[in-house]
Amino acid sequence: MGVGCAVRTVGWCVGRCAPRTLPGGFSATLGDAGYRLDLVIDHRVVVELKAVRQLEKIHEAQLLTYLKLTGLKLGLLLTFNVVLLKDGIKEALIKSPVRPELVEG
Repeated sequence: MGVGCAVRTVGWCVGRCAPRTLPGGFSATLGDAGYRLDLVIDHRVVVELKAVRQLEKIHEAQLLTYLKLTGLKLGLLLTFNVVLLKDGIKEALIKSPVRPELVEG
């Protein structure tokens, strides 16, 4: 069962790389720059999925960019190339438009 299917079974709305309107009038494909959101859950959380050995600053910047472009406040950055999934999670929270922050998960 895919992540989207599992999330839908609990009643959340999930969008994945499909042209759909998000808060702020953005679509899952953001502009001409070719940004593609992996998942948006319940029009509230941006989820960026990776399969890399280690999350890098560029991955964090990508998630923060998606949050800024969509106007959403919460994002998750997940990498599946870890022994324990909890070790591959970073949470991004934008408390104010000026100072976004990433939190270790």
